[in-house]
Amino acid sequence: MTLPDLKTPLLSILLFLLPLLASAQTKFTISGKVTGEKGEPMRAATVFINGTTRIMPTDNNGTFAFPSLAPGSYQVSVQMLGYHAATATVELIQRSADISISLKIKPTALREVVIGNKANLSEYYSLFKRELLGESDNGRSCKLLNEEVVNLTTGRQYLTADADDFLIVMNNRLGYKIRYQLKSFRHTLGSNYSTIAGDAVFEEMDGTDKQKKQWAKNRADTYKGSLRRFLRAVYKGNVLQEGFTVHARFDEPKNSAPGYLYIDHRPANFDTLTKVVDNAFKTLHFKMMYANYDPKKAASFKNQGEPFKLRRIVRAVTSTLLSMDERPVKIDRAGNCIDCNISQNGKWGLMRLGDQLPSDYKPEGTN
Repeated sequence: MTLPDLKTPLLSILLFLLPLLASAQTKFTISGKVTGEKGEPMRAATVFINGTTRIMPTDNNGTFAFPSLAPGSYQVSVQMLGYHAATATVELIQRSADISISLKIKPTALREVVIGNKANLSEYYSLFKRELLGESDNGRSCKLLNEEVVNLTTGRQYLTADADDFLIVMNNRLGYKIRYQLKSFRHTLGSNYSTIAGDAVFEEMDGTDKQKKQWAKNRADTYKGSLRRFLRAVYKGNVLQEGFTVHARFDEPKNSAPGYLYIDHRPANFDTLTKVVDNAFKTLHFKMMYANYDPKKAASFKNQGEPFKLRRIVRAVTSTLLSMDERPVKIDRAGNCIDCNISQNGKWGLMRLGDQLPSDYKPEGTN
């Protein structure tokens, strides 16, 4: 009996898998040089990748390097006392990147808190910290250690803030020391509306084995229904499997009862809402969505091929209303949203610095 020749099929399979294995194992480096206004190298400038644990000082030549980075989008930020902060966005697709970042001198001026009513100073600092850190269990556990670097200004309508250096935040519930580069802060007085921009770098806090175990649990709980997990699931194409129920949302019909939402009863089909750009990115576009983290309900959906049916629902407390303009956004495998124009009304919109995890965070036991 002659055995069949398996060499050709096996070779075909191996050749098919090689690009996939190479893609999965590919790592890149972001290197670069930080210079001053006259092109001089800036020694000991702090360089970090926003939203990660990657941070380092420049050497005597003003150079830095971050190796072992997966394909995706990265925001490299530089902080140095006496200079304006600088940021460069880098997309790693097929090769490593070498960048140059130039720092501009910040004019020396005596800074002071400008508050319309000095008696309200403590109240305004509390408001700033509450809006920046959040009011969740995570946010309330955070401590801002260097309040003195914050400059507050108020007018009739707004509280604004900037900072002369990194804000140092200890997140005692998630076990992170956070250096936060505040870029802008504006809160509309008498409302719950704030616009905040900044870059963060995370550092693991030291702790006992018991503390580390609790931190790991709190991080996993925070990650479960987070926007980052949702965007990672969108990229991977397993939104339902990750426990998210997402439905197209519609304006209220005429003469409809107030207090309800109107959705497509079928779960959103992200195969039609995303497009592959390359080995690092996909684009995502939709108009209005209703999103909620509900693993039991997500597991109950069987068939997306049912006919359309408009359903009236009561909004879940844990849900988020998502909306976009006409411009698609790019997402990567880490759950980063590049030039993100996704409006978030609800749970995700209330998340603050105290609820953030590093972009390279992965729950224990996952690859």
